[in-house]
Amino acid sequence: MLETADFELHVQEPFFTYLKSGDKTIEGRCATDQYKKIEVGASILFNKCLLLQVQDLHYYASFREMLEAEPLCKVLPEVETTEEGVQVYRNFYSEEKEMSNGVLAICVKKPMWQPYLSMASIISDLSLGGLQSLLDVAHRSEQC
Repeated sequence: MLETADFELHVQEPFFTYLKSGDKTIEGRCATDQYKKIEVGASILFNKCLLLQVQDLHYYASFREMLEAEPLCKVLPEVETTEEGVQVYRNFYSEEKEMSNGVLAICVKKPMWQPYLSMASIISDLSLGGLQSLLDVAHRSEQC
C-alpha cells in the first residue's frame, strides 16, 4: 500500500475523521520545502490508512488569507470563524514559521480505490477458521 502513495502525512483528530468522511477536503500546511514537493495528481497517505489524491494546490501568505479565501467548512469543519481557525493552526505552527514560508492549501479527494475497503472485503469473506488462522499467523510473527 505504501508504494502507491507519493507522500505520507499525519493528521490529528478530529481532522483525520473529517478527511475520511469527506467533510474536510482541504489540508492546510506551512509551505515548507517538504510540502512544496507535493504536486497536483499526487497521492497522499494520511495516518497510514487513508489514501487521497491531490486535486489542486493554492499558496497563500498566511493562514488567515487561506481561511478567508477557501471555504472554512472544507478546511476546518465545525470551526465557525477565521480567527478561531487561525488559533487552530497556531497550535501547530508559530507565526514566524508561517510568515517565513507562507501557507499551502492542499485540496484532496478520495480516489476510486481505497486500500481499507479491499482489506475489509477480504476479511469479511473469510470463514471463522480462516480468520482464526490469520490471527494465529499475526500472533506468531509478533513472538519472533
